[in-house]
Amino acid sequence: MRKNRLGKEWGWGGKKRFPFVLFLILLGICYIDQWKWTGSINYNPDINGKSLAGFGIFGLNKDPSQKISALNRDKFSRIKKASDIVPTEKVVVITRTIGKKVGASDFHSVTVDDDNTKWFITESGIVSFNGKKWNLHNRNKKIPQSDIKDIAYMYTQSDRHIWLATPEGVTLASLPVSKRDPANTYNADNSPLLSNNVVSVAAGRNLISWIGTDKGISAVRNNKWLDYSYRTQYPEELFSKYPITQLAASIDGDSLYVATEGIGVLRVFRDKVDAISGASEYAQWGPIDLPSDN
Repeated sequence: MRKNRLGKEWGWGGKKRFPFVLFLILLGICYIDQWKWTGSINYNPDINGKSLAGFGIFGLNKDPSQKISALNRDKFSRIKKASDIVPTEKVVVITRTIGKKVGASDFHSVTVDDDNTKWFITESGIVSFNGKKWNLHNRNKKIPQSDIKDIAYMYTQSDRHIWLATPEGVTLASLPVSKRDPANTYNADNSPLLSNNVVSVAAGRNLISWIGTDKGISAVRNNKWLDYSYRTQYPEELFSKYPITQLAASIDGDSLYVATEGIGVLRVFRDKVDAISGASEYAQWGPIDLPSDN
């Protein structure tokens, strides 16, 4: 036993040593308890989390009392890529086999009708899938079979239709697009359409359809073409310089969101006198920051 300068022995017993020993015991208990609850935290990609510098974005369990401590950060720092993370729920991917009769592999536009049938634009023409069977609709000579750029479903009380955007105008075809189903093509010569070069189409429940061309936006409702009241705000030169890439309508169809190549997203709407009016840029409404103007 070691002795101090006064000749007294060093030791761990006695009342003076008891607080120090008690402190060590309590420290050990806290350490073990903290390790237990941090070990129960799992990464959940379906729950929004906050960014931790150097660790990426992580989500905690649903219990808001749980926190990520320094003891658990080492576990997160070992995650280098997405494949290192095991998701909490499995993602089911269903692969559909398309028969040789359809002969399509390039799908670039789709719409869904009220029967939940999917209608696709492919390199082979119009293809539908009702959940069980694929069909190629190429027997109606009134419907373009190539160079179709977009498709949109439009429901009316009397019939069901699809709009087809083409470089030669826009075609309104009745479903199920059989050999003798009616189809009408509108262009700049037989309608108020601004241009034959139609790049995108959209429709809403309020019996209104939107048609995007290389010269601007047209709309028709109940067989009546809407007047153009947006040209002061969105002149034709604007769409020539910044082409329309895609249209998306609100559920009722009265508002239209216009994706462009170079100036972000524009908005137009049907006003009270059945005309197309211009609104402000989408980025100015929120305001929000778009990641790109294209």
